[in-house]
This record gives sequence, structure tokens and C-alpha cells, in this order.
Amino acid sequence: MYYPIYASKEGALRIPEMEWNAEKQEWIVLEKPNKGEVVILPVGDKGEEKRWKWAHGSVLDNLSDFCAKPDENGKPAVYMKSRMKHTGLLPLTWWEKKEYSAPDYGTNLLGQFFGEIPPFTFPKSIYLVEDCLRVTSLEDDEVCLDFFGGSGTTAHAVMNLNRADGGKRKYILVEMGEHFNTVILPRVKKVAFSSKWKDGKAVQTSEVSKASEVSGISHFVKYFELEQYEDTLRKAQYEDAPLFAGTQDAYTNYVFLRDLKLLDAVKVDKKANKVEVNLERLYAGIDLAETLSCLTGKWIKRITKDTVEFQDGASASLSAPVWDDVKPLIWW
Repeated sequence: MYYPIYASKEGALRIPEMEWNAEKQEWIVLEKPNKGEVVILPVGDKGEEKRWKWAHGSVLDNLSDFCAKPDENGKPAVYMKSRMKHTGLLPLTWWEKKEYSAPDYGTNLLGQFFGEIPPFTFPKSIYLVEDCLRVTSLEDDEVCLDFFGGSGTTAHAVMNLNRADGGKRKYILVEMGEHFNTVILPRVKKVAFSSKWKDGKAVQTSEVSKASEVSGISHFVKYFELEQYEDTLRKAQYEDAPLFAGTQDAYTNYVFLRDLKLLDAVKVDKKANKVEVNLERLYAGIDLAETLSCLTGKWIKRITKDTVEFQDGASASLSAPVWDDVKPLIWW
């Protein structure tokens, strides 16, 4: 990572022809600089040898992304060009706006929405997250993924940006905490209803200068709860099958126990070669249409009372699901 870069007066860069000396662990330069070129090395203020941030191969492959210009001391230095989208915002080195205060615009803001401080520690400032999204140049039709949903500040920020410019940005939050139902989901509902709240109540139009400041927005939220293998075992209800009742063998006991919940959900008529599946008995309130969509990887086109139609033309019964459709859900 210690090698010379040749720079012209116009700021263009090039890497000279070099050969690696494995014994000395250094580059041997085989080409002298052209007339008007200067040699730039990663050397500190005291002349100590340092290293570039980029391997020479990376610079060679992306020469147009680099340029040379004087540093603060007037010496030629190498810089990587900033290539931001036209809507981008160049962040300051030090983010010190008072609106980034987590206690004032994170914790207290949630208190205004809920009427009391909800059971969540250190929520981020909504203005900090909004500016982070602006810096990343999140276009008005792009998707933002927050793998640690927290209190839902990212969802709130995306909704605020859409409310401001009419965008159609989307967000995906992932959260394992139990506060999803007590903090995140209620917060999303409240933000959609109104942008301003006080003491747990939506601010009335008469209390602000513009009705648009508190107007609700059209918002659709879909959320999934993914069952863990341990949850399946925890919910299962077992008893001895008559054939093996009273056996003392632990392995046989485990293998041949009956899962009563599964027996209630699946009934087999061998003579008629029919299988009756009632997943409601297995999981109350199951959304079978969405479950089949996730299982097959197909997007839903339309849902009726008895069927779900997918965008590829296929369909599945919701009132009498086919065994082949739901078999992967049963045999775990």
C-alpha cells in the first residue's frame, strides 16, 4: 500500500509501471514521471512512510474517481471524488444541530405521541434519522431497510419525507423485541393519522398555521411474525399413541408421541383419498393468503373470500386448501 502516484498539473493521476519485490516487500518503480508530473507518496508531515487507503489495483480500475489538488499546506495530495446523486446532501464532519438531541427529539417526542414516555430506552432523534436518509440520497420511490427497528424512528422519518414531498418511499423494519406491538406499530399508526401530537392527542388544525402540517396520509402497513422452531415445540401438545402406551424407551416416546394440535388441524380420509386441512385450529388468526405468498415466492394479485390469486395466474384455495400447498407448513 506504499507506492507512488504521478499527478499532472491538471490534477489527472496515473500509476507508473511497477514490479513487486517479494524479498524486500516493496514496489520497484520502472517508469519515471513525465515532464510536468509530480510524484505523490503517502508520507507524513515528519517524513514517515505511511500507506494509501487504496490498493494500486483499485486506483488503476477507477482512475476517474480520483484527482490531485493542493492540501491545506499547499502540497499536492490525492483525493477521491465525491459522486453524489443530484438530490444528495453533503454531511458536515461534525453533526451538532440541536435537533439531533435524542432526549429532546427522541424520548420527549415519543412522550408527546403516547402521552407518557413509552417503555423504550434511548430512541433516536427523528431529525437525525431524516438527515441520514437525505445524506444517503434515498429517492422518492426507493426502499429503506432498518435491521434494528428500535422504536420505529426510521419508519417515522420515511413517512415524514413522503409527507413533505409526496414521495412513495417504503421502509422495512426488523425487530425482535416485544415492544413491536406497544411502540412501533402504534407509532406508525399515529404518524399516519397526524404529524403532530401533544400529550397523546393529535394536534388540531386550529393550533397550527397550516392544515398540511397535521394532515393524515394514506399509508399501508404489512407486518409478519416469523415462528421460531423453539416456538413450534413450545406450542405443541403431545400424548402417548395407544400402540406405544406405557413404553419406557425415551426415544420411542419422543418419536411416536401424538401432536394433538396437528391432529386437530389435519384430517385424512384414506378411502376417499382426501385431506382436510384447517390451519385455524393450528394457529388462530393465520393469514393463509400471505403465508402461501411467502411460501411460494409469488406476489398476490387478488384475494377473495375463498381463494387467493397470484400475479403469475396461479391460484390457491383458502377455504379448502390443497394438501400439496400447505404440506411444507405442516411437516417441520
